[in-house]
Amino acid sequence: MPPESALFKGMLLRESLKQECLALKFLNSNLSTYKCPQEALGLPVSDDSEAEPSVYSLLDMLLEFVQAPNYDIASDSFASLKEILTRHKDMVAEFLETNYEKVPVLLYVKIFTKLHAIIMTANYLTKRQVLKLVGELLLDRSNYEVMSMYITSSAHMKLLMTLLRDKSHNIQYESFQVFKLFLANPSKPKQIVDIISNNKEKLLAFLKGFEMDFSGPGSDGRCIIIRLGPVPR
Repeated sequence: MPPESALFKGMLLRESLKQECLALKFLNSNLSTYKCPQEALGLPVSDDSEAEPSVYSLLDMLLEFVQAPNYDIASDSFASLKEILTRHKDMVAEFLETNYEKVPVLLYVKIFTKLHAIIMTANYLTKRQVLKLVGELLLDRSNYEVMSMYITSSAHMKLLMTLLRDKSHNIQYESFQVFKLFLANPSKPKQIVDIISNNKEKLLAFLKGFEMDFSGPGSDGRCIIIRLGPVPR
């Protein structure tokens, strides 16, 4: 797809997404024209003649375009992704609550899994943008139920702990905005309590330095970690 054409279509898409009914249709739409989103991007795909074409959602396609090698296309696609996930907050919250942790064919029901994959493989700018979007979604009051489910996952917390070690302070900061939700959860699952307790000294050392760098956002986290104490043997 030529960049000029993609940017024009992106502008039209964002105008359409301002209408809640069209945004909901977008989230629920299937697209079986392509064997996979990579083919639409002109990226290499596996040559498996026996493989049946998969059905992808339009949201899947947009998530793939966010990772396009062309900067203009990737940036424009992210603008559209943010528009659809943050403009109509109540509608998106209901969509995420309905589809969270289900296992049908379409990938959009596992949107956080896909966003995590982008974060772990993308360039710095895309990683920071998508990580900030994840935080924005989880911290929005409309998404309280989704956030409550999200912070019970030890896999999600481990990913955030990995990102806390990123060499970029901006990535560390955006990661902590999400990680602190796990610390503040009054009903932490045992597995999460164990992980925090097992990494207590490292987390305390990190948060001490983090507080110095970012004017104090880690102090509450330190208090929570100290109160947890060691894991019983």
